Amino acid sequence: MFKVLFILIGGILLGSALKKHDLKIFKHSESMMTLTICIMILAFGISIGSNPDIISNIGKYGLRAGVIAVLGITGSLVAAYVANRLYAKKGGRK
Repeated sequence: MFKVLFILIGGILLGSALKKHDLKIFKHSESMMTLTICIMILAFGISIGSNPDIISNIGKYGLRAGVIAVLGITGSLVAAYVANRLYAKKGGRK
C-alpha cells in the first residue's frame, strides 16, 4: 500500500517539477491515462473470466455487486443533497 502511495507522491513531485518545461507528453497525458485505465479494466475482466469459481457464482456475486453499487450511489446522492442544503443555508447560492 505504501509503495503505491510513494509512487503517487513521486509522480506528483515529478509533474510539479516538469510542468515549467512545455513537454509534449503533458498534452497527451489525459488520453494516455484513459488508454491505461481501459487496458487495466480489460486485464481485470480477463482475470475474472479465467477464474472458474467466479464464473460459476456470477449470479450471486453480481447481485451483491449490484446492491453495493446502488447503495453507494444512493449514499453519494444523499450526502451531496445534504451538503448542498448546508452550503445554501450558510449564505451560499439558493
